[in-house]
Amino acid sequence: FGRNANRIGGAAFTLNDKKYELTANDGPNNLHSGMDFYRNRIWAAEYETGVNQVSFTLESPDGDQGYPGNASIRVTYTLTDENEVKIHYEGTCDQDTIFNMTNHAYFNLAGHESGPALSQMVYIDSDAITAVDKVLIPTGEIRKVMGTPMDFSDFKPIGRDIEADYDQLKLGGGYDHNWILNHESGVFSLAAAAIDEESGRKMEVYTDLPGVQFYTGNFLDGQVPGKGGVKYARRQGYCFETQYYPNAVNMPGFASPIVKKGGKYDTTTSYKFMTV
Repeated sequence: FGRNANRIGGAAFTLNDKKYELTANDGPNNLHSGMDFYRNRIWAAEYETGVNQVSFTLESPDGDQGYPGNASIRVTYTLTDENEVKIHYEGTCDQDTIFNMTNHAYFNLAGHESGPALSQMVYIDSDAITAVDKVLIPTGEIRKVMGTPMDFSDFKPIGRDIEADYDQLKLGGGYDHNWILNHESGVFSLAAAAIDEESGRKMEVYTDLPGVQFYTGNFLDGQVPGKGGVKYARRQGYCFETQYYPNAVNMPGFASPIVKKGGKYDTTTSYKFMTV
């Protein structure tokens, strides 16, 4: 989408005593860096014959989407022999800036025209979420999930608790929250998994980032056709968006998405597929 995935509260942030105004495209917030999405741009592509890998590069000029600095971005996709799609993100900039990119693919392990995905089982290696306010910006509260509908520490159907009378679910219209991963930030390890019991398909998600946004397609409206002309409606897919926490640039207590001039953004996420 852009240099920063997820929401930035008030569509603004301050960096080095300068305030940067962003596009407010989600109520008062900036979501996925605004409307001029990277996904709609032409990226340069590189590949090597005989290697199951392709790299895409993009030059993002100073002020692009409101962010400071001339940024060079590379995203490399590798298909491994372990049925894994590995995504390697890299970024450098000639000024201090934000880098917090993610993958927003929707998954439905029952197949692309199988309807709602609510019966599929999900596990998230997390004991807490960053609780949100009415516009889905973290309040600063780190809320334990044990004993709540937000608990995915054991596999459970997505739909089991999604309609529960619980403040966070009411605010998000379902699951649309950041889970704080249990692993140490920077350590590449299992973050989440999903299973479709009927087909036996399983997917595991690995990352070195500190959080994952589990989103259950609450705002899919069936207006945009996909593969075979199928139109995807509400809750017919879900996302595991690995990330720094939402609004982290404005929250001093959160791990920072700021990359200093001369530094490098370097992170890997993978989606591994198997049968059970």
